[in-house]
Amino acid sequence: MNFKKLGPYDIGQQLGRGGMGTVFEGTNEETGERVAVKVLSQSLATDEGFRERFEQEIETLRKLRHENIVRLFGFGEQDGTLFYVMELVDGTSLEQELRLGRKFDWEEATKIAVQMCRGLKHAHDRGVIHRDIKPANLMLTPEGEIKISDFGIAKLFGSSGMTMAGGVIGTAEFMAPEQADGRPVSHRSDLYSLGGVLYALIAGRPPFVSKSIVDVLQMQRFSKPEPLRRHNADVPREFDDIIMQLLAKDPQERIANSALLMRRLESTERGLTKRRTLKGDDHDFDLTPNAAPMGDPGATSQVDVTRVETGRGSQADSVDLMAPTRQTGSEDIAATQASVVAGNANASSVTPVTHYTTVAEDDLGEDLLTSDDATRNWPQITLLASALIAVIGLVWWFMQPPTAEDLSATIDTALQADPEEGHASVEKEIREFLDRFPNHEEAARILGYQKKLDQHSISREYRKTLRKKNSEELTTVQRIFLSATDRRISPTQSREQLTALVVILNATEEDDQDQECLEAAKEEIGAISDLAKAYQQREEDFIVRNLARAENLVRDGSEEAISQAQGLLHSIVTLYADESWAEPHLKSAQGTLRRLAETDDQDRP
Repeated sequence: MNFKKLGPYDIGQQLGRGGMGTVFEGTNEETGERVAVKVLSQSLATDEGFRERFEQEIETLRKLRHENIVRLFGFGEQDGTLFYVMELVDGTSLEQELRLGRKFDWEEATKIAVQMCRGLKHAHDRGVIHRDIKPANLMLTPEGEIKISDFGIAKLFGSSGMTMAGGVIGTAEFMAPEQADGRPVSHRSDLYSLGGVLYALIAGRPPFVSKSIVDVLQMQRFSKPEPLRRHNADVPREFDDIIMQLLAKDPQERIANSALLMRRLESTERGLTKRRTLKGDDHDFDLTPNAAPMGDPGATSQVDVTRVETGRGSQADSVDLMAPTRQTGSEDIAATQASVVAGNANASSVTPVTHYTTVAEDDLGEDLLTSDDATRNWPQITLLASALIAVIGLVWWFMQPPTAEDLSATIDTALQADPEEGHASVEKEIREFLDRFPNHEEAARILGYQKKLDQHSISREYRKTLRKKNSEELTTVQRIFLSATDRRISPTQSREQLTALVVILNATEEDDQDQECLEAAKEEIGAISDLAKAYQQREEDFIVRNLARAENLVRDGSEEAISQAQGLLHSIVTLYADESWAEPHLKSAQGTLRRLAETDDQDRP
């Protein structure tokens, strides 16, 4: 594509290039303003639904104007090629900062999170969900300002209404569990991803890391991340608690919205800063990008992420998104970081069209009140002032510490929802109740929960002790225990291995080390039993649905349908080969595969 001009912009140097298209630097011929012009590759023109999605997402992006969101300037079409124009941000992405080895402290991460919350609140208030919050989509300017890029990209290339059931799109390492399940997403899905980003900034790696996409998705759905304090002992427990709540599997257990999250972060920072100042420990920090970063930006690191994409609305290859909303000194960096959105349903069949639409101030829904407006609208202003006072009163009320009844209700709700693991999710509330209300009539009951929580910690602390040892220092029993409690395996496999270990230990002569391992194994089995049952039920439902889909494709009888059915069945066998409970389903899948193979042999001349 050799464009000299698109809309009112003179096209300059190429900033990045990828499978989705090309990003150029543009200059407004009248104002001299520099922008990023995103143009779709012609190779994507065969997707008949793309133009419709493009128009839908442009309408979405037109709603957004905020200092922490990369701004849309305009969009258009030239000779059948779609493009749009975005703000060009000078700076680096947080992914680049992480690749260069930078680790952020909790205060820096808090400042980043507060800015992200402001941008996300602006979007969420307008019904816009990002769907792909990750370090590569967060730009850090030289002044330390955060700008969120690529709103609408994930939906554009895989909207729920235009892909097959169960299709997901996003970045595996930062994807919310409901996205990994192919379930509907909400604003709390963005908050989960925000928690993953903050975790990566401090730990230097995402909450879950594996070379296998399937493993990462499974961990997002079922595994608990290690506390941040294990990666950085300087992280305050209060901040760690916030991150763990954002990474809750159930969206309802996460912090309700970005506004509440912002207030909680700010109040936590103020409280901890005051406490540190009283202790005489002062600390300055800088949020701006590294002035002269050292190292290879293209080097492999633990923050590498994997695009996940399935469904009819996507291309055969994974989305090669480009983030052209910044300027760097390397074309390679721009090519690997840039994102493009634009489309053409069928370039060969579309009559060439040329037009360009500027996003006007009126499109952005800004409600600016002039002094003359204020004079004419005293009744409205008085009403707004009254509402503001009421809001301040509500905020004050919500800031008050919870009562004994509030804490008791929160604890009971968590335990009813998850009798086994619920204790850990409300550990903070249990301790707070016993600290503040030791003589309350409910104290004895809450103390029982505390004792059970302490019992649950036996296995956790025992694992921590074993992991500190060298492998040659571990006994055979200890090695088996560590393997069985590896959070990367499924809960059912973990339960089966631990049960077998308990049987062996009960049948052997006891020594002190084995006795300690036996107690820890029994405690672990109790802790994961309900989790294993729920996991098995969900996975069986998933297998049964896909076996039924495969049977429907076989009944279709076409060559393409048979090929799709075989792919589904092979995938089921591969994914669940190690699960003993899945054996009946695997036999069914393998039987169908054999039947199809025999039919294929008979049909051959």
